Amino acid sequence: MAGGGTTVFSRDRTCFSRPATTPYPWEKKIARAKQSAPDRFNGARVVRYDYHDALYHCAKRRMRLPTVEELKAVFAFANSGNGTATGNRYAIVAPKDDLRYPGGLYGWGGGSTYWSHTFAGNRVHKVVNLAGGQVSIDHDAHRNYVSCVR
Repeated sequence: MAGGGTTVFSRDRTCFSRPATTPYPWEKKIARAKQSAPDRFNGARVVRYDYHDALYHCAKRRMRLPTVEELKAVFAFANSGNGTATGNRYAIVAPKDDLRYPGGLYGWGGGSTYWSHTFAGNRVHKVVNLAGGQVSIDHDAHRNYVSCVR
């Protein structure tokens, strides 16, 4: 299946799409929208986008980029059991050696950060690592994973 498929995770009436695993047909002209090498965290192959391509990707799907607060809420909810991705049956990212979640639950990659729409300065936006919940800042030209929200 092209792209990220159906929405698979919902929190407070905000639906999050699974990250794209292959570029959509309309993204073939976006040279930077390519499937990544296997995710070092769980082995999933996820498409990574720069910030502006991430905006386009979500808009084309009639969705939007999440805020950093929404991504933090997803991490907190998904890991509410004991605070680690490996210890909770709701974890959306899981290490490849965790037999309970082959390929990571829902196929979400955890080895790269996820773009948020939260502005952090000139040509930089906040990103969230869903493997550990850390928030940082990244340059718009760098490529990261994308989950769109509705």
